Amino acid sequence: MTTTHLSVLATDIDQLDLHLADGFQLAVKAIVALFLFGIALDTKIDDFRDVSPA
Repeated sequence: MTTTHLSVLATDIDQLDLHLADGFQLAVKAIVALFLFGIALDTKIDDFRDVSPA
């Protein structure tokens, strides 16, 4: 049986150590990629003009 270990130190996010099984790691990457792709589909060029200084 494969276990997932999560070690978190609340003082610094850079010290986060996450060990995932290879299959689960691939699934997490795919979910994040789909999420970012969905955001990219909804982004319009006007969104960038709204935040850029004139």
